[in-house]
Amino acid sequence: MSDLSKPNGSDHRPELDAFLIEQQRCVDDLLGNHQYEAAIELLERQLKRPDKRSERLDAWAGHKLRELRNTVQKLRESSPPICATARQFLEKHDYASAVQILEQVPVVYRSIELRGLLEKSTELRDECQHLEIDIAEAVRTGDSETLPALVKRLSKLKPKNKAMKQLVVDIKNLGAAKVIAVRKGQQRFLDPAGPIVQPHQVIFSVIGVLLLFGVMSLVIRSYLTNSKPSNPIPSPETVARIDSKPVNVVPNPQPVGDIVADKPGPSTGDVRSHIRFVKRSAKPGGDGLTWATAYTDLQAALQDARAPGSAVDMIYVAQGKYAPGDSNASRDSTFELVNGVALFGGFEGTETDRSERKPGAYPTILSGDLKGDDEPGFRNRDENCFHVLRSRDGDESTNLDGFTVEGGNANGTGSDDDIYQSQVHGAGLLVVNSKLILRHCEFKDNTTSGSGGGLCTYQFAGRAYDCLFTGNSASTGGGVRNLAPVQKARSESIIFCRCRFTDNVARRGAGLENFWAPRVILANCVFQSNRTKRADSNFYGGAAFYIDSSRLMGVNCLIADNESDGFGGGAMIKFAGPGVRLFDSTFAKNRDGQKQGTDIYSWNGSKLSLANCVLWSDGVAAIETGEGCQTTVSNSCVRGDHSGPGNINRDPQFMGTVEAPYQLARGSPCIDAGDSSLVPVDNTDLNGNEDFAEPVPLDLNGNPRRIGAVDMGAFETSAP
Repeated sequence: MSDLSKPNGSDHRPELDAFLIEQQRCVDDLLGNHQYEAAIELLERQLKRPDKRSERLDAWAGHKLRELRNTVQKLRESSPPICATARQFLEKHDYASAVQILEQVPVVYRSIELRGLLEKSTELRDECQHLEIDIAEAVRTGDSETLPALVKRLSKLKPKNKAMKQLVVDIKNLGAAKVIAVRKGQQRFLDPAGPIVQPHQVIFSVIGVLLLFGVMSLVIRSYLTNSKPSNPIPSPETVARIDSKPVNVVPNPQPVGDIVADKPGPSTGDVRSHIRFVKRSAKPGGDGLTWATAYTDLQAALQDARAPGSAVDMIYVAQGKYAPGDSNASRDSTFELVNGVALFGGFEGTETDRSERKPGAYPTILSGDLKGDDEPGFRNRDENCFHVLRSRDGDESTNLDGFTVEGGNANGTGSDDDIYQSQVHGAGLLVVNSKLILRHCEFKDNTTSGSGGGLCTYQFAGRAYDCLFTGNSASTGGGVRNLAPVQKARSESIIFCRCRFTDNVARRGAGLENFWAPRVILANCVFQSNRTKRADSNFYGGAAFYIDSSRLMGVNCLIADNESDGFGGGAMIKFAGPGVRLFDSTFAKNRDGQKQGTDIYSWNGSKLSLANCVLWSDGVAAIETGEGCQTTVSNSCVRGDHSGPGNINRDPQFMGTVEAPYQLARGSPCIDAGDSSLVPVDNTDLNGNEDFAEPVPLDLNGNPRRIGAVDMGAFETSAP
């Protein structure tokens, strides 16, 4: 506080002193929140008042105003040197320090360059923090299978970290289990440590010293005896002693052949004991060890994998439709995935190697239709099983790859108290406390009275690549619902990469709902033709996705042709304090029944950040925000206009063809109008080069992003 409250001759009046103190408090509060412009405006208004209340107030306001203007000028000029310093930290892979120095500049004075650096630095810092937490958890639980991948990824982000380098070497040389056992006692697993010295290394060192001592002794002995004859005549006692020793000779020794483990044999030949084969058309009574002797039932293979001491870690399933039980089975019947076992579909049933399978040509269907009588429109589903598949406590080696999952009907009873036993969530697949990986799977025509028609996850930290969620129905999360109470939420991210969410229906989040769950990363995903319908008076909306009390980061996504009877034809965000960030994405032709937030409706204090995006749907406003929300939009094409650097309000000129309805036509104002510095890091490794720190290199179609100015939206226009 300044000395405004002190009396100054005749200008001192009690009521005036109180006013002066209140004015100063207002200015101090604004400065405390970095609202410099508002403070300047307040001071300017005071100086322009026609009724001058106090010379002391005017003198203080004038002095404070000059001081603030000088501060603002310095802040505006601070971006280039601060950006240069931040780049130095990034080159040293010190992401936390880069974030710290960049955040010193108040939001209103951050240049486009600074904001881009801050986005990247924050992303990399958070990724490292999450990986360190994951590594600590893997060590605590003794998860030696997950640890190497986590360490490898963190070492990519921190290549100059000596402790990380040593850890990678130790895992490579000794194995993750041994490293965990040796380092588990450290306060922090990633604290700097020297190489782990094993007992055998000590023994070898001792042997080396002894050998060196022996060689030196021989040299000295030779020197001392060099005057003796080099070929002395042996004494009779020596000859007798040598002749008495037996000599073992192996006649015609045979070379030892190579031992080959898991060498793929012909379909009817070599047995691979760690693989089970399943083929609907095989002869009954097989042992599952080859295609010729394959099981006809997937449950038999899962039972083998579940047996104590089983070595089975892969199951190959040929084309056909498989149900978890026969027509008389209980609706509780399900395919229970086994931790550490990978299921692969899409085989014809004669392949000698997994690379020969073709899921598109040989569909492998896992169905909840126990009687085989399902009809369109979810008819004849009363006897269908509640969950086609379930998975619990699965690690990253638990995989589902190349399957169609359909016909689940979770319309029973249950609650979130014991979600795994609930009969109202996850009709296609219910996942609890797992890092399951999904690849090349299709979840279609599943329905639930609760949440997650196609997929419902609880405390999930897994990944889905190249999957389709279509035609599913639920109360919330028609295609997918991710759920986890805040106090139990995992630190990891949920990743959907190159996935499509189409024609799903729900009251809320028809394509996807993330509710109190870990951060969701959407990379190169499509949300199209999903719809939210109002079933009652409860809140509803977010036809493409609905984010509640959690985080989302999306890049290269298309959100188009979705429709909501309520709010948010494209997306709806509620209580998303942690933040929703979308980059290089396109919203188009989304519709909402309330005419509020045709593309995005944000409310209840949510944070929304958009960069290099196109939002061009029919409606009054592309973005609608409620009280207490923070929305930042830059270098984007927004219908109805939206303030922000580099934003435009012009027709993006979509091509409008069947093959490319939402790609930019030649002459579009969105071409080269984005900011390359705002492109986020490639944390899903879209191009497969294991560089998670590079900017996202591809667009939604898999074409290269231009190194110079990128295009707005999900698609990059090729050079003319």
